[in-house]
Amino acid sequence: MEEVKSTVDLEKLRDERCIPIAREILNELPQTLLPEDANVKVDYNPICLSILKKLFDADTNIAMDNTYLFQIILQVLGGLNKAIQSCETVLIDDVRYASIGNKILSAVANGNVRMGNVTPDQVDEDFVQIKARLNEIIKEEKLSMLEVKYIMDNIFESFSQVTSIVNKSVEQSAARAEAKAFGVESMSDLTMKMLDEMLKK
Repeated sequence: MEEVKSTVDLEKLRDERCIPIAREILNELPQTLLPEDANVKVDYNPICLSILKKLFDADTNIAMDNTYLFQIILQVLGGLNKAIQSCETVLIDDVRYASIGNKILSAVANGNVRMGNVTPDQVDEDFVQIKARLNEIIKEEKLSMLEVKYIMDNIFESFSQVTSIVNKSVEQSAARAEAKAFGVESMSDLTMKMLDEMLKK
């Protein structure tokens, strides 16, 4: 019983040490985590140095406190993510983005790119003209990088689903053909003697 009480006390002491530092770090994030200009490369040095100074000044335990600090901040960010996902937002214009996605796919489909064993240089060479067309589409549609990413994510996700459906269909057909060869409804109906008979043919 004493041991349980001791563990609780140690956790309380850790919280008393770490939570104030975590709050200080959280309060700095709005000014330092994301750049004001998204086109500029992010310099994380200022926030990292500030955090390191806080850890040094508080003389935190490297193995226990430092990991816990980031863990509890991530917990808060997880709560933030859950909260914002449940907020009312403007619907994405999927019809428009699907149409743009089809234009992008047409650009590559009509580009006659080499397939199979191609070098990176050959890929770059094949995509010179395609990139010119992609730039035209982006300019015509006034697409941001975020929108481009959304469209490309949809393309990859959709193709992944198509691949999965095709593979599953082939697997199911192969299983039915195999069962038919053994004269059973399903391979789960196959017995040892049936298998033996088939192998002896």
